Amino acid sequence: MNDDPFVLPPEGWYAVLCNGFAMEPSGNVTLQGIFNQTRFLTPLQATGISPHGHLVGLLAIGLTGGQGRFHATINVQDLDGRVYWERPEGDWEFDVGIGSQPSVVFAQQLSVFLPTAGHYHFAVRVTPGPLQFRIPFEVAERIGPARAAPQPGPT
Repeated sequence: MNDDPFVLPPEGWYAVLCNGFAMEPSGNVTLQGIFNQTRFLTPLQATGISPHGHLVGLLAIGLTGGQGRFHATINVQDLDGRVYWERPEGDWEFDVGIGSQPSVVFAQQLSVFLPTAGHYHFAVRVTPGPLQFRIPFEVAERIGPARAAPQPGPT
C-alpha cells in the first residue's frame, strides 16, 4: 500500500467478458454480448492442431471513485494459479480524481489460447491499494445458454 495519504483507491464498478462495447455521449457504457464460456475444440488428428480453447472477445473493466495514479496487473489463471496470458502491453496505468475524472473504463481485445477444458479467471490487481478481483469463465466442449433467474410475480 502506498503511504501517500492523498491516494484513495478506486472501487470495482463492473468487469465482464463481452463481444463489444460503446461509449454514449452521456458517458454511459453499453456492453454487448456478455459471456462467461468459450468452446474447447478438438480438431481432427490429421490437422496436427492440438485440442484447445480459444477465448476471443473483449475484457471490459470499469473502476470508479478514488484519487491518484494507479496500475492494474491483468492475467489469465487456472484454478491452480498457473498463468496462461498476461496483458502484452504490461500494466494498465490510469488516473482517477474526484471532480476531474471520477471513473475509468478499460477495454482489452483478447485472443487467448488455453490448453485444456476447465475453469479459468482473469485476475486483476490494482495498486496502490487493496483492490483485487477475478472475472471467471469456463472453457467447455459444450456451452449452454445463459438463463435468467426467475422473477417474483406481482404481489
